[in-house]
Amino acid sequence: SAYTWSKAIDEAPYSDWTEFRYNAASVFYRNRSLADHDIPHNFQLGALYELPFGKQKKWATSGLSSTIFGGWQLNGVFAAYSGRPFNLTASGSSLNMPGNQQTPDQIKENVEVLGNVGSDGTYFDTTAFARVTAVRFGNVGRNTMRGPGVANLDLGLFRSFKVRESDLQFRLEAFNATNTPHFSNPNGNVNS
Repeated sequence: SAYTWSKAIDEAPYSDWTEFRYNAASVFYRNRSLADHDIPHNFQLGALYELPFGKQKKWATSGLSSTIFGGWQLNGVFAAYSGRPFNLTASGSSLNMPGNQQTPDQIKENVEVLGNVGSDGTYFDTTAFARVTAVRFGNVGRNTMRGPGVANLDLGLFRSFKVRESDLQFRLEAFNATNTPHFSNPNGNVNS
């Protein structure tokens, strides 16, 4: 198993280092924030278990039961990690600064993460933000919200057979065995 805590900070998206969200000299400092690929918590666990059946095992050590049940192993990989940051955007019509991205004003002290997806509602409380109508940037910075995390379990059941001098292996594998959906970040436009 492994656990990693990390923090990634940058000034531009990793996909294009020339793509700054704020190009005006007076607000260029706003570009420095959490990176789009920041994942602060990452837990990985891999496991292998040989089932206790067959020769030199606890149960079914001989005969037909050993032949059928012996030699099986169960493997699994579990991963759980934090969601990635995303930007909140708002209409920039009052700002009138092409090449710069407008953000909303946060008007509630805490932003409740509702966790809804699709037609079930919004992922976060959009009433915590307001559109800026003055000639200024909103008070929300770059990558201030974090999307949904991911938990995934992959499983495999294996058995090896000796065929003369070679090994033949039977595999049954299930990727995302719990059938858990993994959603991308929500739309960060508070006007929509």
